[in-house]
Amino acid sequence: MPGLLCEIVGRQKDVEAMPGMLSHFELADGLVVECEFLATDMTWSLFCYDAKSRQAVFVELPGDIDLSETPFAYVTQFNMAKRVLLVSFDELEELARLAPCPDKIVMVYSIGRCGSTLVSNILSDVPNVWSISEPDPLTNLATGNWEAEKEQLSEEFDMADISSLVGAAIRLAYRPTKTVDHTTLVIKHRSQLLFFLSEMDQAARDAANVFLYREPIAWTDSFYRFAQKQGVPATASKEDDRRFLWNILSNSAPDSRLAEILGYAGFPERIEDMLAAAWIINMNCLDVAENLDMASEMFSYDQLNNEREASVARLLKACGLDAKHVDRAMVAYHEDSQKGTASSRSTSTVGLTDAQCLRVGELVRKCAPPSIQTLCSLPRSYGIP
Repeated sequence: MPGLLCEIVGRQKDVEAMPGMLSHFELADGLVVECEFLATDMTWSLFCYDAKSRQAVFVELPGDIDLSETPFAYVTQFNMAKRVLLVSFDELEELARLAPCPDKIVMVYSIGRCGSTLVSNILSDVPNVWSISEPDPLTNLATGNWEAEKEQLSEEFDMADISSLVGAAIRLAYRPTKTVDHTTLVIKHRSQLLFFLSEMDQAARDAANVFLYREPIAWTDSFYRFAQKQGVPATASKEDDRRFLWNILSNSAPDSRLAEILGYAGFPERIEDMLAAAWIINMNCLDVAENLDMASEMFSYDQLNNEREASVARLLKACGLDAKHVDRAMVAYHEDSQKGTASSRSTSTVGLTDAQCLRVGELVRKCAPPSIQTLCSLPRSYGIP
């Protein structure tokens, strides 16, 4: 099983949160090597899929790095990668079959900015659990190449490849240094995987699924702050900035979808309008999960923070884990789950104004489907003075 082993001579990424891509690395000429060792050498991990070359991109990390201890796997992989090994899609399924397999798999889906990294850390503190936060091969499949135009995305990955690529990404995400001590694999996904639920459901039928969400005003304010941490100006006065965020939050939904949600044509001039629409389109994905009959539990951000012990107990039960580990799991609340990244609490940002928050509430009351408003228990006067 041949692969191409390359030294990294440079790396460049404009935005930390951008999904991993082969083009982010500058590579020296490679050497053809046999690559079966990737299945069991835990210093190597799957970084991303490159549709153009039909290759899986593996990176070698220093031996003392455990991806379960990092806030975001893709950030650590990009920053700390020593070498790259490129493997053809045609070889990947066989390689995945050679890799160790956990006894149990848990998928954590979320609308983002709602405690998903905290949940990953909570589960990581439970004995025999190995939890990885945001590996990017699945993000590549769900979003395509963010540098491409939307109409090109559907052509990037051959639909005939999708099932095997999803399965390989899940199996090869399991990278604990001692697989015998970790019988449960938890994968916490980026929010874009909500738009890829049908494919995930087909590829991971036996997985336990957890879904996380957050009420709209706090969510929009949090994403507004997150955008600043990724380099978008607080004013977001340029349409390009607002479109960049819309493409991330909606998985590049067309303007017609915006018009359908908000009830007016044209791209929103107010960032709060765009964010309100993004919240609604993400929450609509939770209805998709129910229609797929995915065995799952839903948790709100408020529950996770205000009903901590009860939420952790319910979380462990949903994942098929022993409730006796609740106290140990709650240690995760004492740490900044995104410490050391651009999303850290220590990064200074500006929040939405009271008027902008009011506008978000008005739009949600007017535009969100009743089922979503019921889920979030929005009072009739929500957002209205």
